Amino acid sequence: LAPQHVSFDYCFAITMMAQPLAWFEATGLPEEAFAIAPLLQSYRQHQGDIHAGQIFPIGEEPSGASWTGFQSIRGERGYLLVYRELNQRPRAALKLWGLEGRTVQCRLIAGHGADFTGAVDGDGCLTFHLSEPLSFALYEYRTFL
Repeated sequence: LAPQHVSFDYCFAITMMAQPLAWFEATGLPEEAFAIAPLLQSYRQHQGDIHAGQIFPIGEEPSGASWTGFQSIRGERGYLLVYRELNQRPRAALKLWGLEGRTVQCRLIAGHGADFTGAVDGDGCLTFHLSEPLSFALYEYRTFL
């Protein structure tokens, strides 16, 4: 769980649902820190919509070894930000807010996931897949009956 093992894109993704701001001297950062520019551009295209929604925690309590994230809700659509912390589970079912029994189409905006359509079960859980530990995916979602 040492911070030096966490990528710069994952570090930034941790702040996405919390209005990220950075005030610091960037000249001391290593070159790989600047490789997140495409991630920042993707996020900025959706930032207003993300923060216009109601944002709730999803998944397990963050522990450094869980599957966790956030859901931004705007009616029949919204955003899901999912984190696979340091664990050996490439798949996990996360409980979502208000989507029980719905079909959800998820379009990858940023991160390490892939587009998918899934059925939310009666308990409100949807299964997510991330191949690598310490990875994330930001999805825009739409619901269907």
